Amino acid sequence: MRIVIRLAVITVMIFSCKDDKKPFEITKEDTISFKKVHSLIDANDKTIGDVVIGNMVNDTLFKELYIIKNTDTIYQIKNRLFRNKEGIDFEIYTDNFSGFYLVHNASDYIVLGGTFNRGKDISDNLTIEWNPRKELMYLLRLP
Repeated sequence: MRIVIRLAVITVMIFSCKDDKKPFEITKEDTISFKKVHSLIDANDKTIGDVVIGNMVNDTLFKELYIIKNTDTIYQIKNRLFRNKEGIDFEIYTDNFSGFYLVHNASDYIVLGGTFNRGKDISDNLTIEWNPRKELMYLLRLP
C-alpha cells in the first residue's frame, strides 16, 4: 500500500495542478515519507480523495499535503502554496513557517493548524473543504 501511495504521489508531483508551467522537481526528501492519513467522501458516499502528508518535520508536523483521487491531485500544499485544480488557492508569506498539523478530519473537509517560529506561534485553523457543485477542494475563507 505504501509503495502504491508513493508511486501515486510521485506521479502526481510530476503531472500536478494544471496551471504549472513546468513539473515539480522531485528531490530526495519528496520520496522519503508520505503517509495516507484520511479518506474524504461526499454526501452521497462517493470518494473525494485520499489525504496524504509528507515532508515530515516530526511525528505531528508536516510541510506537504496532497489530496489524491486515483492518480490526480485535487489539492496540494507544497512550498507554502495551496493549490487546487484552478491554480493557486492561497499562499503563506512568512519565512519562519515551521509546519502544519492535523486538527480535525471530517467526511468532506479537513482542518489544519500552522506553526511558526519553531512551534512557538500558531495560526488560526485552516479548513480545506469540498465544493460539490464545482467538484473542487478549496480553502474556506470567512468574510
